Amino acid sequence: MPRPHRKTPHTHLHRMRPSSWRVGQATATVAVVTAAAMAAACCSRRRSRATHRLTRDREPRASAPPRKPNPPSTRSRTRRACPAAAEAEAAMLGGAPWSVAAIRRTARRLSPPAPYNTASMQLDASSRLGVPVGVIMRLAQKLYEGVPIGGEPRALITYMRTDSHQMSDEAVAAARQYIGAHFAPDFLPDSPRLFADRRKKNAQEAHEAIRPVDFAVEPASLAGAVPERELALYELIWRRALASQMSQARHETLAIHMRAADGAAAARASASRRLFAGFEEVLRPDGGDGAETARVLESLAEGDELALLKAEPSQHWTTPPPRYSEGGLVKRLEQLGVGRPSTYAMIMRVLQDRGYAELDARALRPLPRGQMLTALLVSQLERYVQYEYTARLEEDLDAISRGELDMSGFLSGWWAEFGPAVGRVEQADALALRDAVADAMAWLLFPAQQAGGADPRSCPGCGSGRLAVKFSRFGPFIGCDAYPNCSFSRTIGRDDQPERGGRLIGHDEGTGLEVSLRHGPFGPYVQLGGNLTRDQEERLPLPDVGKMKMAQLKDELANRGLSQEGRKASLVERLLDAPDLRYLLPHKRTSLPAELRVEDVRLDEALRLLALPAPLGPHPTLGGQLLVGYGRFGGYVRLEGHAADGAADGEQPEPVIASLPANLSIFNASLAEAVALVDRKMARPKGRGRGSRRSTSKPAAAGRAAGSKRSASELQTA
Repeated sequence: MPRPHRKTPHTHLHRMRPSSWRVGQATATVAVVTAAAMAAACCSRRRSRATHRLTRDREPRASAPPRKPNPPSTRSRTRRACPAAAEAEAAMLGGAPWSVAAIRRTARRLSPPAPYNTASMQLDASSRLGVPVGVIMRLAQKLYEGVPIGGEPRALITYMRTDSHQMSDEAVAAARQYIGAHFAPDFLPDSPRLFADRRKKNAQEAHEAIRPVDFAVEPASLAGAVPERELALYELIWRRALASQMSQARHETLAIHMRAADGAAAARASASRRLFAGFEEVLRPDGGDGAETARVLESLAEGDELALLKAEPSQHWTTPPPRYSEGGLVKRLEQLGVGRPSTYAMIMRVLQDRGYAELDARALRPLPRGQMLTALLVSQLERYVQYEYTARLEEDLDAISRGELDMSGFLSGWWAEFGPAVGRVEQADALALRDAVADAMAWLLFPAQQAGGADPRSCPGCGSGRLAVKFSRFGPFIGCDAYPNCSFSRTIGRDDQPERGGRLIGHDEGTGLEVSLRHGPFGPYVQLGGNLTRDQEERLPLPDVGKMKMAQLKDELANRGLSQEGRKASLVERLLDAPDLRYLLPHKRTSLPAELRVEDVRLDEALRLLALPAPLGPHPTLGGQLLVGYGRFGGYVRLEGHAADGAADGEQPEPVIASLPANLSIFNASLAEAVALVDRKMARPKGRGRGSRRSTSKPAAAGRAAGSKRSASELQTA
């Protein structure tokens, strides 16, 4: 179970200004340590500190890491600040005058970062462009293979799978030549910059860093000739590689130390301004120089008196570390020595494709299947899933590739150890392994808070059975071991969101029905109809109208005094519109396409999905109607009601369905593109698939049957 967050009270000071001058728009973050708050009555004996924020009139905040001054020895330091102590401290600080105790100036030099390698490019580009790591690698692949410029493909970057940060000598010379021609002399250092990752012992560095093929090809010159996302990635690579050979940036930090007259509290405000841009001229051209905030603090002098206008107590909660993003996980794998530049994108894809984790709001969240698999591997093969073992194995494989280690001897020794361990797991009892996983994952599978003090493994359905982990084609779930006598079951929720019911998006103006986003065994989908509030409460289930037989439909309609005439489709529609079921039952569902993020779905997009399949227009030569829709295999276009060669009079040909390619979606597919896809599908020769074999086998079987009949008749005649 996650630890509860510790609550630490804080105090914020607002609008402190010197009495001899007026600050016209400035804000600074300060840390005030006061012994009075620590000496306040509080039951805890732990040492702490109180933190304060100093705010001046309407100026953007310039923050710096606070430094804790030493409080006077006459005050107690053994008690932790609590809300009551923070209130008392705020009142105490308002009565004491303040003054500027000291002014400190510090010069800093910032060196440019190294050019991209695969891991750093995936981390930075994924964060800046807001796309997954796999998409970043596909965009880089296109830039490497070449994009059409002036009628012919032209490669824009070097090979994008590398663990090196060093550019070739020719590239360094080209970058320095470009800097010397387009910037002032101060922006070019005296000697080239060299980069080497000494922390990574197993760096292969078979390829140079990711860089532009030609620094003279500026990103602005490619506007309109290169797709938008490829151009954005090229600009990141171009700027990073060029900035790596530029001069350092110089900054000055100004720190103002303030102290109360009675010595009970101290504060610090700081601001930084840029003296020389250096590489930041290219890498961060719009970052600002901080001169305005620094100019306000420069007007202060030692001894200036300050008046406290307002002290506002507030409270802070400690938070756990954030979840890994795809780029953050790649960076961590590189630090651990696990994986190689060519495998990072594949690792991210496997984690999501196999249902081990999901990408939610750009954060990787573990799913029950991945958590249970991890528990199984750790309990049975713990040594072989450790980071150090995997990194050491990668080093051995690198040594084999360099010719430093014999391959046959290594494999023999490795299998002599790994083979028996796998054999022991294969011979183990499956039920025992399942129970071991359930015990290790009891905090997730059988949460104690849901049991209400009772045994969390006791079945709430029958009261006598035990809950166990079971598996189906939809994944693992919790069920009673007394099945089939007890059919109780429930899904396994995530660690931070046990049951994701759904989100209300809005209402359809035409029907007045709810439009909601929900989650099912096949992923997220939008639904028209239903009552989300009712569905999330524990109530009797509603009838599944779509699965009812004709007799059941007629009984339900008769009970409501509605007409029972018509075919099944009309009976289903009539029952769905019944006054007592209209706003409770789902009327239509459509899966969410991959290009739509769950948190970004709007009402207009949901209604467009629910309107699928939507008409695009008639086919210009074949007639019939072209539709665009979304199914279990993705987006598609369908032609129906057209004229087909070989079809008998009055016979309706089968619809022609063609999948949408990766560069088209259900939202931007046009009639011309749909016509081209359908024509290409119809022009494709039919292969010898299962249907063709089945169609050719029937005449052959009929011929054999006719031959056998003729032989029998001839025998009888003889």
